[in-house]
This record gives sequence, structure tokens and C-alpha cells, in this order.
Amino acid sequence: MANSWFQFKQFRVEQDRCPLKVGTDACLLGAWSQADSPSRILDIGTGTGLLALMLAQRYTAPILALEPDAQSAAQARENFASSPWPDRLQLLETRVQELKADTPFDLIVCNPPFYPHHLKAADARRNQALHQETLSFAELASACSRLLSPTGLCYILLPPRQAEEFERVASACGLLPQRKLLIRERPGSPIHRTVGGYGKGVKQEIQEEVLEIRDAAGAYSAAFRRLLKSYYLIF
Repeated sequence: MANSWFQFKQFRVEQDRCPLKVGTDACLLGAWSQADSPSRILDIGTGTGLLALMLAQRYTAPILALEPDAQSAAQARENFASSPWPDRLQLLETRVQELKADTPFDLIVCNPPFYPHHLKAADARRNQALHQETLSFAELASACSRLLSPTGLCYILLPPRQAEEFERVASACGLLPQRKLLIRERPGSPIHRTVGGYGKGVKQEIQEEVLEIRDAAGAYSAAFRRLLKSYYLIF
């Protein structure tokens, strides 16, 4: 059973009321997502508030976090309030499809639901967090295209097959992959997650890298440590 909280170097995430807990892949998404001096940041489906908090630690820009689930939204608000950056973190209890923004965002992050509708559990809130019926890839890509600045980047965490599907949908909305992180557990193991960094403009060569969480001996890899040393207490 997951802990009811997760302590990072500069902030703590309470998670007992959220259906999805802090996980390694989401932490990698938060640590790897970047933009040049962003002036506004958007976290779509913030859950516990993890990604917004990680980005608040790294950037001085104001961050807007969206969360449609009432209990998760309440917990994220509390996590924001107890962090060192409460004045820069704002939460709206709404879906990204309904967000109206006059000023675009330079950095957007999202760990979206990706399971097909028929693979469901009994927990309705967990289903909402995991299944596409609340946020389809087409809706997500359209929203990112609408809300992203001309030079901004949006980062999406997905399993490899779903990442390929999202890339096709995003392309139709004018979003093209510019950076890609392929995550696997250790050398020789299959890729289990992909972080895609999408931007607007002409097609260009994708900057792609592979990250192995652990080395052949089972210890955390140097690349993993380097990426998360600003966040994980154990590093």
C-alpha cells in the first residue's frame, strides 16, 4: 500500500485522497520537462499537484493547475498552500476542455488517462484518472494546440503504443514532436513509458534519449540520479 505522503527535498505531497499516487514515471516527467524561461505554465490534471510543485521549484513563472476531481483538487490546494511557493500556484477545479485563457502558456505538462473505456475497475474516481472517457487524445491535443504559445512546449507521458497514437492525433492539430524521452527499468528491458515534448512550427529532427532507471546491478543509474537529485531525498 502506498504511503499517505511523499517527502521531496523542498516540498511534501500528501496523497491519501487522490486515486493516483506519486510514481517514478510522473517524477521523471516533471524533472525532464523544460522550456526556455517560461512566463506561464499549465499542469493538466494535476492530481496531487506533483508536477506543478516540481516545476514551481525549478521555474519562477506562475503555474495554473487543473483538476476536475473535487477531492484531488482539495488535496492539491493543500499541498500548494504548504509548499514554499503558494503565491505562484493556482488551482482551478475544471477540465482543460473548458479552460479559456487570453494568454498562452510556454510550458504545458500532462500525465493523461490512457486506458480504453472497457478496462475498468470498481473505483469510479480511479477510472476517471485512468480512462480516456474524461479526456480523449483528440481533446487533449486540441487543447494543447489552443493553449500553447508559438514557441512553447507541451510534455505528455504515455506508454509507447499510446504515445504513437497521440503523436498522430497531435500532428493533425499542428503539434509536432521535438523532444522524446524513452524510459525503461534497466538495460535490455522494454520501453514502458515515453515522454513526448511537442511544439508548433515546422517539422524538425527529434532530440531523443533513452533513460534506464536502474543499471545492470540494480542500483539507480547515474542518469536517473542526475535528473532527480534536486527532488529525491535519497540523492
